Amino acid sequence: MVPAAVVSRYETRARSICAILFASLFLSLFVWLKIPLFFTPVPLVLQNSIAVALGVFLGAKRGAASVLLFLIYGVCGLPVFAGGVCGLSILSKLSSLGYLLGYVFAAFVAGKMVERFPTRGYAAFLAGHLVILVCGAAFFALAVGMKQAFYLGFVPFILIDLVKAGCCGALFHHFSKSSIG
Repeated sequence: MVPAAVVSRYETRARSICAILFASLFLSLFVWLKIPLFFTPVPLVLQNSIAVALGVFLGAKRGAASVLLFLIYGVCGLPVFAGGVCGLSILSKLSSLGYLLGYVFAAFVAGKMVERFPTRGYAAFLAGHLVILVCGAAFFALAVGMKQAFYLGFVPFILIDLVKAGCCGALFHHFSKSSIG
C-alpha cells in the first residue's frame, strides 16, 4: 500500500504539470490577436496580458514555466507567436525577442508579487506589463538605438498597458473575492 503523503505529492505534481501544459496552450490561443501599428514594428498584442495573468493566477514558478513552455513551442516551429510567427528566426528579430523573453520574467514577477501581497493584483499586473516593456525596449535598442527603442517600443504601449493592467486587475479582484466568499 502506498502512503497517502506520497500519493498526495504525486497528485499535486501531476496537477501542476497539467496546469502548466494547459496554461501554455491557452496562451497560444491568442496568436492571431495582433494589431499592427503603422509607426512601429512592434504590434499591439493581448498575449502579454495573458502571460502576466498566468503568473498571477498560477503563481510565480508555474506561471513562468507555462510561458517558457509556450516559447519552446514557438522555437520548435509551432505558430504561436503574434501573427503566427514561429521557428528559430524569432531569435534574430530584436523587435520581438525581448518582449517574448519578458513574458517569462513578467509572469514570475507578477506571480511573486501576488504570492507576497495577495490583495495587490492591479500592482502585480502593472509590474508585469512594465517588465515586458522594459525587456522588449532593451532588446529593441540593440537594433535601433536607445532613443528610438524608447519612442517606438515603450512609449506607444504605456497607456494601453495601463488599461489592460486595470482590466486584468479588476478581473483578479473579482475572482479572488468570489473564491474567498
